[in-house]
Amino acid sequence: QEDDNDLNDNANKIDLKENDINQLNMNEREIMGLELQNKIMEINN
Repeated sequence: QEDDNDLNDNANKIDLKENDINQLNMNEREIMGLELQNKIMEINN
C-alpha cells in the first residue's frame, strides 16, 4: 500500500515536471516569435 502511494507520488511529480517542461517550451516558442516580430519591425523601419 505504501509502495503504491510512493509510486503515485512519483508519477504525479513526473507529470508536474512534464507540465513545467511543456510550459517552458511554449514560452521559448513565444519568445522566438516575438524576437522575429521585432526583427521584422526593425527591417520595416
